[in-house]
Amino acid sequence: MRAGADAICNRREVPLGPFIVDFLCHEARLIVEIDGDQHAETQSYDAARTRYLERLGYAVMRVPTYEVLHDIAAVLDRIHLVLEQRMLELRQR
Repeated sequence: MRAGADAICNRREVPLGPFIVDFLCHEARLIVEIDGDQHAETQSYDAARTRYLERLGYAVMRVPTYEVLHDIAAVLDRIHLVLEQRMLELRQR
């Protein structure tokens, strides 16, 4: 990840309640999920999972696997922007 983002978003495959999240940025209360093709078939499950995690105070960012494989720089830029926004939101609370 970009400088600073890796220091905040440094945990992967983290159990949260009944779920395991792909990446956890604890300080920013952000979860980054990398969604493969199977997620097209599990949209209702994913939506319920996202609602649960949001109730715990986390924001959930979903990134399709094909984006990670084909344009990782853009994905990392987007994660960095979301991290900055989340940190700002949390400081204002």
